[in-house]
Amino acid sequence: MQVKQRCEVLEEQLVSLVVTAMEAADVPDRSDADPALAHLLWQHLSSQLIYFVLFQFASFPHMVVSLYEKVGAF
Repeated sequence: MQVKQRCEVLEEQLVSLVVTAMEAADVPDRSDADPALAHLLWQHLSSQLIYFVLFQFASFPHMVVSLYEKVGAF
């Protein structure tokens, strides 16, 4: 039986990517903004989040708390 181990560094990187994607999505008036590209970014990011949480490399509750703390700092 293979034991899965939570990786806090991976969680922090994923949270940072979510924050970066949120910041990019928050600027709707940019002339170079491509909605299709933003949609692909969110699809890819959500796929990665699902994979790492499903296989227990990341803890969703810990990531939510970290995201809350980072967004609360703005």
